[in-house]
Amino acid sequence: MSRVGLVVRNNAEQTAVNMCIEAHKWLNTKFGVDTKLTFSREVNWGNDVYYAGFYRDANKEIRINIRNLYGNSIKDILAVLGHEIRHAIQYDKKWLNGSRFKEGKGRNPYISDNWKGKHYWGKYLSAPWEVDAREYQYKYADMAIKALGFEKDADTKLPYGSVTTKLKDETITAFLKKNKSKTIQLLRAYDKRKKSNPNGFWWLDLKQTKYKEWNRETINDAYKKYAKFMEKQFVPYKTKKEKFGGFSLDDLRF
Repeated sequence: MSRVGLVVRNNAEQTAVNMCIEAHKWLNTKFGVDTKLTFSREVNWGNDVYYAGFYRDANKEIRINIRNLYGNSIKDILAVLGHEIRHAIQYDKKWLNGSRFKEGKGRNPYISDNWKGKHYWGKYLSAPWEVDAREYQYKYADMAIKALGFEKDADTKLPYGSVTTKLKDETITAFLKKNKSKTIQLLRAYDKRKKSNPNGFWWLDLKQTKYKEWNRETINDAYKKYAKFMEKQFVPYKTKKEKFGGFSLDDLRF
């Protein structure tokens, strides 16, 4: 059993993981499928926050993304597991063949596949295999909870997490308010490995250089001649921590 990218952080998570492992074994046996279960704590696909789980038939993997299930009950997490088990059953029964094409971002992109011998092209949430999986997700969760005697802990909720937000605009506004020179140029910062540093910016005033104006040529030249000087003028973005979690399953993709 692999826990991909997941280090359990608290008792509620440990209980959820343990119950998922047992429920997964039971559902595999109950429905005659042979899937493996992994856990993660990740944001997939760039800024897409909607991913809570998936089933990949190529290697029979069910992945549960704990990060996007903060604030949800263990029963909800088992429903995600039930949803993915249903997808495994769909493949096992040859209802779904997985020759899939996706277009768009967010929770409800357009998608295509063959379902029970008929081609579907349309919104993800309206895809017949997703409608079918949503119909069974809580049924399977409830079956496992009852069979394994998990009623006592099924309503336990994972604690909310936190996410750190960079206050880029606020930092820049405060900097320019304090430094009123009209010849200041804000520039992309780089770290010691010469990779872009997303945690702040460099700045340089014409008065600190030999240039008469800022243009593409002088900016490019400044990076060559004033980089070490600008490193000392690095301004980090202010940040704030915000509570993260509490998505309902209706807001998530899995």
